[in-house]
Amino acid sequence: FFPMDEGSTCKAQGWTSQFFELASFFWVVSLAVLLYRKVVRGKEVGRRDLVYAHVCVWSLSLCAAIPVSATDCYGDAGPWCWIRSGGTCTVLRYVTFYGPLIISLGITVVLYALVLRKIRSVFSDASGMSKEESTRARQTRAQVEARVARYVAAFFFVRVWSVINRFHALISGDENFELFALQAFFSPLQGAANAVIYGMQPRLFAMYKEAWHRFRGGAP
Repeated sequence: FFPMDEGSTCKAQGWTSQFFELASFFWVVSLAVLLYRKVVRGKEVGRRDLVYAHVCVWSLSLCAAIPVSATDCYGDAGPWCWIRSGGTCTVLRYVTFYGPLIISLGITVVLYALVLRKIRSVFSDASGMSKEESTRARQTRAQVEARVARYVAAFFFVRVWSVINRFHALISGDENFELFALQAFFSPLQGAANAVIYGMQPRLFAMYKEAWHRFRGGAP
């Protein structure tokens, strides 16, 4: 967004991109952990868990953003302002960004796989159910499985292009325009994908509606 002159505005954009993109990864992992605790471990998820999630997400994002600032590696990264290439800066790209991204993706896939296995085991036993109850259970299972699959697919499909692009450049020593274009198009969609997949749920809409009515009722 800013002219790439290695000035303070470009460095500021690089810092915010690093910090908030990492936060988006960690929030996806946090939601997967909370769902795993709820479904697989049978633990109640309350306000304290959400506070812990906030502390972990923002602390980890800050810890990954600070080393890049300390080495003065924010600046012109080609198509955008981010972590510059070359020497220590290139190493920091993989250590502070792509490493956490790949780990987050792996953890998310594993946790959602465990959640799916638990859901299937719960709904697999149809003994004692009527035909109508069995049909309803299968429909519920299919809906939950589809939702969990969307969680993983949204994270994977949005971020896989940047991983492919960077590792292609690392291995081949050459930058590919098509891969850069795919990364530039899909990576900014992470927030929108999270909002659609996690936020556009009937239960949440009901909560928003109730909160809006309370707000209007209390307004002068």
